[in-house]
Amino acid sequence: MKQLYSFIISLLLLSCLFSCKKENNSLFNFGRITTVDSICQPVGVIDSTDWTYDTTWVAEELNFVHFIDTVTSTDTLTGTIYVAPVCPNPTNGLFYLNVVAQRECQLKCALVNTNRQLVGYLAKRTLPGPSSVGFDVRTVSAARKNRYYRLYYAFYTSRDSLYYKGHGDIFIQ
Repeated sequence: MKQLYSFIISLLLLSCLFSCKKENNSLFNFGRITTVDSICQPVGVIDSTDWTYDTTWVAEELNFVHFIDTVTSTDTLTGTIYVAPVCPNPTNGLFYLNVVAQRECQLKCALVNTNRQLVGYLAKRTLPGPSSVGFDVRTVSAARKNRYYRLYYAFYTSRDSLYYKGHGDIFIQ
C-alpha cells in the first residue's frame, strides 16, 4: 500500500511539474523570414506572422519600443498603416523599412537579437503617404553576421498613444 501511495504522489508531482506555465518561446522564434530581394520584391517563402499588425504583445515586447525620444508629431488622430517587409532580407546589415501611413505619426523601431537583447533603436516622424526608413547596423558591434534578428515597430499619435504595432524577422548574413 505504501508503494501505491508513493506512486500516486510521484504521478501528481510529475503532472504538476509538466503543467506549470512556461514562457511562450514561440513569440521569440526568429528562424522564419520573408525573403525579399534588393528591389523590395518578396521571393520564396513568406512568413505570415511578419510585417503585419500584432494584436497583442507581452510586456517585454512593449518595453523594446518604450524608449525616450525627441521626435514630435502634431496629429492626434490614428490612421491606417501598411508595413512592407524590409529589403533586402537576408541583408548585409543595410536595409530599409517601407511604410505607408494615412496620417502623420511617430514611428519607433527596436532591433532585438535572439537573446532578446536590444541591438539598436530609432524614432522617426512619418508624414502621410509612403516613407522609407533606412537602417545600417553594419558597424554596430552587437549586430553579428549569420544571425537572426527581430525588428519591432510601433506607431503613435502625438499624444503618445500606440495604435499600430508589429514585428518582422531579419537575417544578417
